[in-house]
Amino acid sequence: MFVDTCVAASTRLRRVSLGKTTEGRDMIGVLRANPPVNSLDDARASPEPKVLVLANIHAGEVEGKEAVLELLRRDAFEDGLSEADGCVVLFVPNYNADGNDRMSRRERPDQAGPVEGVGRRRNARDRDLNRDYMRVWETETRALLAATARMDADVVMDLHTTNGSFHGYDLTYAGPLSPATAPPILGITRGRLLPDLRAAMARRGFATFDYGNWRDPKDPSKGWESFEPHPRFGTTYFGLCNRFTILSEAYSHDPFDKRIASTRAFVEESLGWIGRNAAETIEARRTAARFSGFLAGQSLPTRATFARTHEAEPVPVGSVREIADPVTGLVRQWDSGVSTPVPMPVWAWFDGTDERPVPDAWIVVADMDAAAAVLDVHGIPYVRRTTAETLDVEVPVVEGRREGSWADIRKVRPFKVTHTKERRTIPPGALEVPSTTPLARLAFHLLEADTDDGLGAWDHVRPVNLPAEDGKERSVLPILRITKADGRG
Repeated sequence: MFVDTCVAASTRLRRVSLGKTTEGRDMIGVLRANPPVNSLDDARASPEPKVLVLANIHAGEVEGKEAVLELLRRDAFEDGLSEADGCVVLFVPNYNADGNDRMSRRERPDQAGPVEGVGRRRNARDRDLNRDYMRVWETETRALLAATARMDADVVMDLHTTNGSFHGYDLTYAGPLSPATAPPILGITRGRLLPDLRAAMARRGFATFDYGNWRDPKDPSKGWESFEPHPRFGTTYFGLCNRFTILSEAYSHDPFDKRIASTRAFVEESLGWIGRNAAETIEARRTAARFSGFLAGQSLPTRATFARTHEAEPVPVGSVREIADPVTGLVRQWDSGVSTPVPMPVWAWFDGTDERPVPDAWIVVADMDAAAAVLDVHGIPYVRRTTAETLDVEVPVVEGRREGSWADIRKVRPFKVTHTKERRTIPPGALEVPSTTPLARLAFHLLEADTDDGLGAWDHVRPVNLPAEDGKERSVLPILRITKADGRG
């Protein structure tokens, strides 16, 4: 196998396994460090920043996989990968291995090659792995989160290829999009990391910009806007875990070799930036984790709305030429090489809305085992209560469901709730999740009753009927909030 050949030829590369896919394929990782490290545990112990480079989560978007394999070949057989010398890197070239092996010329037919075909977007269970980070249904997701925690990645890069708009950029990018992300992570990403990468890519002849699509495909001048800010997406999820994240989206209508080249250059420049700014990167993560454990009483947004990032950025509106596949007859769309800069508003980030104070703790009083299983995968600590106790709590009364948004195979419809202050007896076996954890921002999105990707929205925890003071039953989501330091009135 190609990876084994590279590993055998380089003193800096070590093959590791993240686990098995749904169909039992090995989830291959390659650790790259100089001097070398032999395991994820050894990587964690290194003082250098740890970087996870994830490719092929959507197995039809193969540019990341090919770029990573080229980088491994460069390190083993060419001039070495000097950009990575300041980091410990875990390359995962083929994350969705099951989808990759379902190759067809009919997958992504409007993409500009390769005409021989590409793999399938979804995994063997027909699930989109880049919508699974909060619900953690899939074997691959659980293995990836365990590996990320084990090495304690400082930065996660996620390599993709665009769908949608015709534009004039070789590659677009994003950082974490939730406005609840820790300020040190957001500030450095938006203020320095992404602008520096854009400038570096320009010096190499690649045009880049914030990832997005036309607000109105029929009239691009109405604006360019990013994708959803939900943590079901990996880029935003890892940001809420106090990790830097970088999304790479090669332009699908560029020729295949150019997409590989732009992705490879972006990874090289990213690794170089992280190595040069190692101390700042690591310290920002430490600060984010430290202060995330002291959020009780501070407000975080439960939802987000687009924020205007640039008032009149000239965004190049591109065009394509269509070529019929001689085997399938399906139309492929190739970039024409002609684009027209059009001044337009750009919404690349999000502002928070519907803010709510972080409680001292959440208490799950039903579906405890299901909730515990999810919390375990995310690494969020909790305790199981052994005795009954009466506490002052806030109870989320269900008023209905919001419209929500599509995610994978279903529409996620978060709850509408009203919180009421009550005195309730907490049963033995209930889970108490303190907010004094470095993962409090992620816990907030999982445990608040009406967030877009919480335990309730994904049906891990379901509403129950509880009596009110007048004796009538109400539907409540059984995740209660303790809003005082000890919860006792």
